[in-house]
Amino acid sequence: MSTEHRAPSTEHRAPSTRIALIAAVLVFTLPIALSAQVTVLPDMYGDEHLYAAGYRKNLGQVRDTDGDAVPDIFFKSERSPIGIYMRSKSQVSFVLATQHNDSLQPDTLYRVDMAMLGNDVDPQALPTTVGGPANYYRDSTSVESVPSFQRVAYPSIADSIDAHFYYGSTGPRIAFVIHPGGDPNTLKLQFTGQDSLGIDWQGALKIYMEDKWIELREAVAYQVDSWNNVLPVNWTASYIHDAGTSFVGFSFGDIDPDLPLVLQIGYPPLPLGGGGGTANLSWSTTVGSDLPDAWGDYIMGGDHLPDADLIVTGHTSDPDFPATTGMTILFLQGRDIFVSRFDHEPGDPDHDAELLWTTFIIGSGYDQPHVIKYATDHDKIYVGGSTYSAVWPMIPTVNPNDGSYYQSTLKGQVDGFIVMLEPVAGFLERSTLYGGSGNDIITTIVTDGFGQVHCFGVTSSTTGNYDSCNSPATGLPLCDPGTNNYQQDNNAGGLDMFVARFNYDFDLTWGSFIGGTGDDRVIDSDYLPNNSQPLDRIALVGRTNGTLPYGSSGDFQLTSCNTGTCGFIWLFNSQGRQGWGTHLNGTTDMQAVSFGKDHVRAMGLTGLSPGVNIEETCEAVSGSLSVCGGNTDLDYIAHYLVAFDMQTYGMGWSTILNGFTDASADVAVFLYPAQALHAANRMMDIKTNANDHFMIMGMVAQLGPGMISSFPTQPLWGMYHKPFNINMGYEQNEVLLALYSNTHEQQWCSMFGSYFEHLGAASSDSYLLSRGLDYGHDLVWVDGDVLYLVGSTGGVNFDRQCPYFPVPSYCELIELPLFAAGDTFDGMIARFDMSTIVVGIPTEGEIKGITPLILHPNPAGDVLYITITDNAYNAGSVVVLDATGRTVLRTVHVRGMPISVRELATGAYTLVLFDDRGAGQIQGRFIRL
Repeated sequence: MSTEHRAPSTEHRAPSTRIALIAAVLVFTLPIALSAQVTVLPDMYGDEHLYAAGYRKNLGQVRDTDGDAVPDIFFKSERSPIGIYMRSKSQVSFVLATQHNDSLQPDTLYRVDMAMLGNDVDPQALPTTVGGPANYYRDSTSVESVPSFQRVAYPSIADSIDAHFYYGSTGPRIAFVIHPGGDPNTLKLQFTGQDSLGIDWQGALKIYMEDKWIELREAVAYQVDSWNNVLPVNWTASYIHDAGTSFVGFSFGDIDPDLPLVLQIGYPPLPLGGGGGTANLSWSTTVGSDLPDAWGDYIMGGDHLPDADLIVTGHTSDPDFPATTGMTILFLQGRDIFVSRFDHEPGDPDHDAELLWTTFIIGSGYDQPHVIKYATDHDKIYVGGSTYSAVWPMIPTVNPNDGSYYQSTLKGQVDGFIVMLEPVAGFLERSTLYGGSGNDIITTIVTDGFGQVHCFGVTSSTTGNYDSCNSPATGLPLCDPGTNNYQQDNNAGGLDMFVARFNYDFDLTWGSFIGGTGDDRVIDSDYLPNNSQPLDRIALVGRTNGTLPYGSSGDFQLTSCNTGTCGFIWLFNSQGRQGWGTHLNGTTDMQAVSFGKDHVRAMGLTGLSPGVNIEETCEAVSGSLSVCGGNTDLDYIAHYLVAFDMQTYGMGWSTILNGFTDASADVAVFLYPAQALHAANRMMDIKTNANDHFMIMGMVAQLGPGMISSFPTQPLWGMYHKPFNINMGYEQNEVLLALYSNTHEQQWCSMFGSYFEHLGAASSDSYLLSRGLDYGHDLVWVDGDVLYLVGSTGGVNFDRQCPYFPVPSYCELIELPLFAAGDTFDGMIARFDMSTIVVGIPTEGEIKGITPLILHPNPAGDVLYITITDNAYNAGSVVVLDATGRTVLRTVHVRGMPISVRELATGAYTLVLFDDRGAGQIQGRFIRL
């Protein structure tokens, strides 16, 4: 069963993300007449129709935002970053939308129409199918056997001129074919619905809509002779604007009137082979140094600050580890912890990717961080992990005896630790141990919306003690606030989880064991805010081989592992009250979790086929892996993705993300010196954006001798893409990155990392294996701006990108040869520009309204005009906020008068208009050029 997005209605406004509509390429073949009216010609690149994407015919499944059928739409694009609707009368509609988690802020929609001026004709599909038929079900309406096509054409948009719409390896494509006898000067495009239209310095046609734009770029023009040769032709574009409508025309250089002419719009194909194209990979570096006989440098976690600066934590024993540029550290004691901040200033040659500071947390032994978290509401950085250090750098150095938590003594062989830093210069403001008589480790941290920091971890300590919510002499520190929170005062068996919750004064406000009769490990957590504290949610995921004392049951629940060890998901609120949870039979663990708009999604591993029984169902089946609406093929060890509805806690969707590879990368994990205590390794992540699209990170490894590995990747226009390299050495792994729409369709999938090719013998590959291994620990996604990947890498053939060199960007551009001695691993940072990437449009029923505020021109120069479409609002005060939420301008709006923005720096801003009659406030976004 499948569902279909609705088509746009006639009124729209304001997408939230800039995108590029990119189109390009036909395949190198002899000219083919696919109908009596349309001919397909060869093109420059030959990568069309490589992937299962195209246009679906409308047989009644396409609806507008009111739920009505739209008969004048003939085809709709699939797997496109925007909605592309092929309409009658030679018209095409491009649709952008954004969704808001805040129910008080209406979801918004924006549409631009492109008319191909000429004859009034209907589009026809060329008979080249892809994907087969699909069925659509909506309430009481069903539409079955809907065919899809790789190509849709408008024949004769003008005399002897056809228009083709299709896909290639880098996205949707447009090609205009002018046949002999046709006049190229009659090819004109008319755009309506945009704020403005212009041509940038690179020659791209940009259609602006508020602070974003659609971009038609990388066009090529050529003719095709009788021998099928492609003959390039010079061309230029021009445009005029008249009363809200823009017209685009084209001029061509010398052409042969007896040969067909093609104007093709879109990016060229991605590079092939083992390396990835740079695309939106704007910064990528190893972090550390290549000193012979050093153990290595590791980045174990990352997060971002409000200005999109990256903060990372890791550990090193390297005295040359970069603290600040050119500074040498001589006092590291062993494996010590570092925290670093890197500047995010794209386009700024004085600051972009600059290392701003590094702070060391230096104990007397082996110290390892596992999580870093920025607390937005009080502007602090928290780092948690584990330490063997008998002497720990306590902050303050003497117990303040003010009721705040303070543990300066290592009670077991290993204790957890928690430190707090301020972000401007990285000064340590608080630091303490946390643990009992066993081995304790803090694995994950969430900060809630009520001034609390929740540290979760794993412990082998058997008993706990209450000591006025401070550190007792023995036992795991416990604290019961007496608010009906979950409370467990001893280890229920084997390894247990634990929670240590602090307020911002560093008082311990909740401490408890969390677990059942078996070994229980918490690996990841996430927070879902709510204005009412009892209604917010914290999600925990991990693995267990016993039972767990879940609260409410929900529609999907299993409480024991019929398959030995399995993953789990368990919800609490920030008051500590436990709620729904379930085991996931057929999985070996769950390593990542993320709340969406109305779902909680988790990701883990499923076991070796054929040992796992798979049921194609949304119901809980004891001893079986439930796959609900997704892929059920399991060839080896694979990733498992699952989404649960937040109202019923029923399984809404799940899938096996499969290739013939080892998703556990067990050999690579075994060789990783930075493995977590209690094997609580997290090498997966999920992040969700405001539109409920989500990004995942995992890892896949090449199999051993006698097995040919493979993994399908999915290019996305404008995004970095590295296909799985079947020639990698045995047991080598890569980081897996993938992007899914809010309808759970995969939009992008790529490998990332170092590699060396198979050396001819398994023993040779094994000897050098660590140099080609990669470990992702965190995705850091700043919605609409940037995506960071942080972790560790062996560094050979690593895709290095440096925005500015030699300064200010932190870049390690030189790597040792494969056979040279050096660090086993270095830290890894990769930054992807997401400002031009948008995926999907909202599902039906999620468009709630339009904004009554229009800002123009947009982008703005020195002045900005405000148009109010709702007469309920009157002229009032104006506040302009920058990207960090800082007020940069206050003024008064007078209807019809411009606002000066001359003093604002180049960038994106939010304008808030306050009504002077008490009708509330409305807002819009604009770009200052």
